[in-house]
Amino acid sequence: HHNFLKQIWDQHSELFAVLPVKQQWEVHRYYQLSHDLSEEQLVDHRKTIEREDPSLPQRASKAYARLDRAFRYAFEASKGDEAAFREAVNHFIPGKSIVHGKRRIRVGAVVKPEINLERFARALIELTEPDARHGRGRAA
Repeated sequence: HHNFLKQIWDQHSELFAVLPVKQQWEVHRYYQLSHDLSEEQLVDHRKTIEREDPSLPQRASKAYARLDRAFRYAFEASKGDEAAFREAVNHFIPGKSIVHGKRRIRVGAVVKPEINLERFARALIELTEPDARHGRGRAA
């Protein structure tokens, strides 16, 4: 499962929006998708995590099954068309949708398990220097 999920995470992370946020965290916690681990490291990690949270493997496996169903449906429905793939994924995203013109749009959250330090630093700077966004310096 790890290799399939890693490939989805690297190439189609938007697919993870089909899972509630809590399940996304569980998948990342169990399968370690944002890390390049050897088979031995993955086995060690799973042994450790199973001692800490014995039901996590089953919960992550259920989430895997939902991702797999959504991926297979979208892959078959899209016939290689990237826009059609994203549209097919929308059928699996929980929550409300909005109509924009002739299209129905669903918005879903995708968990990023690793902090992007550059973006985080930029956000902090903007919070501490509100005038920096508008091209004005701080008053002296």
